[in-house]
Amino acid sequence: MSKFIKLAIILLVLPLLTQCVSSRDLNTVDLKIRNLNNQLRATGKGRAARLDEILRQQAAMSNRLDQLNTQMLQVKGQLEAGSHNDVVIQGRSKELKKNLNQKINDLAEQIALLTDQLNQSNERLAQAQEGVKKAAQDALDANRQALGAQARAEKAAAVAAAAERRATAAENKVAELEKKRARARRNTPRRIIPTHRKMTPAAAEKIEKTGRKGGAKTSISKSSAANKLYNKGLALFRKSKFKESYRTFKKYITLYPKGRLAPNSRFWMGDCYYSQQEYELAILEYQKVIADYPKNPKAPAALLKQGLAFEKLQDKKTAAVVYKKLLTKYAGSSQAAAAKKRLAALK
Repeated sequence: MSKFIKLAIILLVLPLLTQCVSSRDLNTVDLKIRNLNNQLRATGKGRAARLDEILRQQAAMSNRLDQLNTQMLQVKGQLEAGSHNDVVIQGRSKELKKNLNQKINDLAEQIALLTDQLNQSNERLAQAQEGVKKAAQDALDANRQALGAQARAEKAAAVAAAAERRATAAENKVAELEKKRARARRNTPRRIIPTHRKMTPAAAEKIEKTGRKGGAKTSISKSSAANKLYNKGLALFRKSKFKESYRTFKKYITLYPKGRLAPNSRFWMGDCYYSQQEYELAILEYQKVIADYPKNPKAPAALLKQGLAFEKLQDKKTAAVVYKKLLTKYAGSSQAAAAKKRLAALK
């Protein structure tokens, strides 16, 4: 129970108590009352001071609250401004992001285009490098072929020179034999044929044979020697002895340049080179048959083999020209059909 309530109760019962107690008791009560009043005053002052303190604290708190409200309003204003700025910033950010994405897309397209161009450039560079390599290889092959052809040509020239020397020696020998035969004819007595007798061709041939002392046998022997030499070369060729066969046919050409089998011998000389894979030299020999004996049956055969030799040398263009020449110049020959097939195979 509070002190104020107790005090009120005492004040109410006090008149009743005065009728029942003594003077001394009254003094004691009065003293107590004074003490109580003093206590009440002290308590009131303390409470007043305390209340003032509370009021001061309340006023300070109110002031602080006002300050806080003001700060809160300021912060709210700042927040609203910040929110507005945030909206603006977000808008700008979206626009910047959109522009950035557009730039990124443009850069991606440019990079893709440049990459494509770079790939194309690399392909062209690779093709160019391949072309350079191929050209270098072709040049190297051509150089090798040229060196090989030069070596073979030099060899052929040496062989031809040696053959020419042998041919010159053979010609000199033949000329010496002709001189000897001429001297022998001058020293042989001739029969005087009466002019009044009509001489038949058979009689003249008989007299001529008689005057030559066996000249017919010499002519027959010469023809037999030529055939024997030719057959020897052919037999060597069939035995794949191409070098010996070539020398034999060359000897025939030297001894019998106008012989009946001279075109055949020249053709077989070309075949000897062809069989030894000396295609350049074979082409030259075939050309001699074509140029020197154009009406001989060996001419179209030489053209056909010449075309085949060019094919062996991987010169298909020249081979086609040779086959066309064969078809044009010797259309009725047995080699024309073969040339036609080869020409079709080259296309």
